[in-house]
Amino acid sequence: MPIQCALCHSTVDGSQPALCAGAVTPNPGTGCIGHRLDGWPNRDLNVGAIIALAPDLSAFATLLNASQETVRNVLNSWGPGKFDAELILDGKAFNPAQVSNGVVTRTNVPGATLIPPAFGLGGVNLHTWTGWGSVPHWNAFVATLEMHGAGRFFDPRLDNAAQFPIAAAHGFGDLPHISPDDDRITSKLADLQFYQLSIPSPQPPPGSFDAAAAARGDELFSGKAGCNNCHVEPLWTEPGWNLHLPADVWCRCVPGGSRARPSLPHVADRGNLHAQQGRLLPRRTLFDARCRRRPLQHVLPARSLVRREARSDSVSVVADVLGSRGSRGSLGAQGSRSRVISAR
Repeated sequence: MPIQCALCHSTVDGSQPALCAGAVTPNPGTGCIGHRLDGWPNRDLNVGAIIALAPDLSAFATLLNASQETVRNVLNSWGPGKFDAELILDGKAFNPAQVSNGVVTRTNVPGATLIPPAFGLGGVNLHTWTGWGSVPHWNAFVATLEMHGAGRFFDPRLDNAAQFPIAAAHGFGDLPHISPDDDRITSKLADLQFYQLSIPSPQPPPGSFDAAAAARGDELFSGKAGCNNCHVEPLWTEPGWNLHLPADVWCRCVPGGSRARPSLPHVADRGNLHAQQGRLLPRRTLFDARCRRRPLQHVLPARSLVRREARSDSVSVVADVLGSRGSRGSLGAQGSRSRVISAR
């Protein structure tokens, strides 16, 4: 069976917990057997490990100019629920020094990022976390370059050999022009976009969050902390042009020199946020993810305010208000990337 979008961007709820008890511990809000949840990221799926099981990775190894053993080591470094969409573009597999607030917090960090949710995207301009494009752009990119479907794709930014040496060398920025009769992707983009934009953000079950903490978070979010100035309710990003220069978002890891102000992560992702601290801005704690969308001169006072007033509730003050009102999703992301994959 060919792979589909749902492989990574769909999962199931926990309506039948007895059928998988003891076999797996699914991520919050999901299960191992249940009703389908389209648009939800499959955080239990270990894409890298599955690809690494292939007996012959020579095509991948040739593209990356690396041994098959090296490629397998990279793929196995990703872990469950993560994917590295840029590996085939730049050949960079690890970030040698992860820096957070000027401090090196980890070294040799895998370049794979969490599989993002694909729900709640209606009304958002640039859907990808780094502002690379909208839903149809990302779908065309993934369908042709990642899933190797038969179709057309054009993005001249991939011709930048300094940033994307592999993509530039292989013409990924302008795939061979094929007959419309042979194109099995382009005609599907409109229907796929319409469907994805119709998927609503999930609402939390009753009793799954602290209503009092959510009320305090609501007041703080839209009041003194000024979060809503940039993460505008109910989009949780800016209406219109939500792309910013690195100086605006206090970021030094942006492909192409600018990035979108992302929607805040869904409350179900809270368990993954701290594990990703210091990678991409949307992966950080909700406090940092909220603050770092704003110009630097506003960041430190706002962060201090949130931490001071929310200390007793920890992350729940802000997270629960997002959960109580529903939050947005974002498509693919690119991580901090500084080390080229080992050559033969």
